[in-house]
Amino acid sequence: MLTPHYILDSYREGAWMEEDMYEWGPNSAPELPPHMLPLLRAPHSWRVKLAKSNAGAFSNWRVALFVKERSTEALFCRYGDTVVPCYSNDMTNVVEI
Repeated sequence: MLTPHYILDSYREGAWMEEDMYEWGPNSAPELPPHMLPLLRAPHSWRVKLAKSNAGAFSNWRVALFVKERSTEALFCRYGDTVVPCYSNDMTNVVEI
């Protein structure tokens, strides 16, 4: 995760900047309480872990998206994802998506 300054500075320079100095972390939010430090360190840890593997950023993730528009299904189907139609708030029967 990068701070918004990454986009703004990259735009001004006309090229993507080095990510390290724009990475969200303890230095970018010093006002947060100490118990939040593990959360603040997560983006850097994740980036380093990804750099050491051949996997993509979201490999092996399972995600559920709840959308209001039924027409959005076509977008997800187009990319080969599984769509489990569920047009109510009752999720008691969903075991795995």
